[in-house]
Amino acid sequence: MDNIMDKLREKGILERSVVRAEKLKGGTASTVYALYDGGKPVYALKLNDPATVEAEFRFLSAYAGSPLLPQPVYADPGFRYFVYRYLPGDTVYRRGGKRGMLTGLVDSLINRYKRFESCEGYGHVDSPQPSWRAFLHSREEWALETIADRLPEDDHRLVRQFIASTAANSLPRYYLHGDCGVHNFLFGGGKLTGVIDPTPVAGEPMYDLIYAFCSSPDDLDEDTFQSAVSRLDPRLYVPGRLNEEVLTGLYFRIATCLFHHPHDYAEYAKAWEYWKSRAGA
Repeated sequence: MDNIMDKLREKGILERSVVRAEKLKGGTASTVYALYDGGKPVYALKLNDPATVEAEFRFLSAYAGSPLLPQPVYADPGFRYFVYRYLPGDTVYRRGGKRGMLTGLVDSLINRYKRFESCEGYGHVDSPQPSWRAFLHSREEWALETIADRLPEDDHRLVRQFIASTAANSLPRYYLHGDCGVHNFLFGGGKLTGVIDPTPVAGEPMYDLIYAFCSSPDDLDEDTFQSAVSRLDPRLYVPGRLNEEVLTGLYFRIATCLFHHPHDYAEYAKAWEYWKSRAGA
């Protein structure tokens, strides 16, 4: 790390006064250091495999100036690491503020999403699928293996039917965060202040909103969801299928819950029945 910082100072990327690095804790697969000017963190430096670093750096560069995303500063030519301006905030999500969190996400990030025509496919940009439906199907296959008999076969079949009836490419491709959940959110003063660690996806913006909505087991009700949808640019989603899309997103989240947070399953199971009834199942 000292050698990297020396090179960055020589290039003029870091000020000479930035001399201390502190490794940050967290669940990310990357290694992240806060770089300090005196007692204040001013930059972050993230290391990972080159494909991951390049995908994240290009996404943040596409949205440079976003009020919620870290601002990129420099990427190593071989994409071993990149530097961005340090984004302060509390990583702990406190229940009770989901409406404000989601409306802030829509207003300050999702409504600003850009079309992503340079990607020749849908889904994760490092392994795209031929269609949006194919991407959702790949996620359904993974979720099915994880959920297994926690849900009856009729419920698995229901999600497959919803995905099969999804238009292959109903909207233009947009450049999405792709891992847009509370585990990647920063908060300050009870409000959403930052969104970190993108896993970029080419697809439909509603995917990120539903991902965020389902990423914690609290307030998974229609009023909370609709409070955010009402702020969404109408060009960014297809009306008429929202209940089915939420149920599909919830199915994916239940699989993630069972894998990482099994103690949340009981709450997600209640939400599953709630949204099944709204989808007419």
